[in-house]
Amino acid sequence: MCRTLNSTLNAGTRFALDYRDTHPQEWEDAVCDQIPDVLEQLEDALKKSEAILSEKFKAKGLTVGESIIKIALIQELIKRMTGIMECSAGMMLADGITKTNIARALSMRPQNLLERYPDIENLADAQDRADETGEPQEVQLAKTNTVQVVTKRHS
Repeated sequence: MCRTLNSTLNAGTRFALDYRDTHPQEWEDAVCDQIPDVLEQLEDALKKSEAILSEKFKAKGLTVGESIIKIALIQELIKRMTGIMECSAGMMLADGITKTNIARALSMRPQNLLERYPDIENLADAQDRADETGEPQEVQLAKTNTVQVVTKRHS
């Protein structure tokens, strides 16, 4: 991506974060307005998955309570969401957003960014390779699973 566009994206991100910091209630309200719909969809998906897993276990002669299935599903979702968060941070880095602004977006100190998300540089590099070659790139995340990075820009 060209340097001017990177600077523009980083400046826009910094401006948005400054706005978030100076208008925290408005920012939180805007984000929280979306959460009920997301949670409703998640609850529906969890119920369907619970039923499917319950049937799978029942076919093996096991009776597993819905609560333990739900906990197992939520535990795995949290792990996967952490990976999605790290991928998003890596894509921000690939777009030229500074690590300082990424850390701000994640409400953390910049010095903690790479400790918490050790693969963002690998993800950014994979994004750049995918964009250059047009070929998907795989990245093994240290804390979760392998992800595939695909091109998002056509050079």
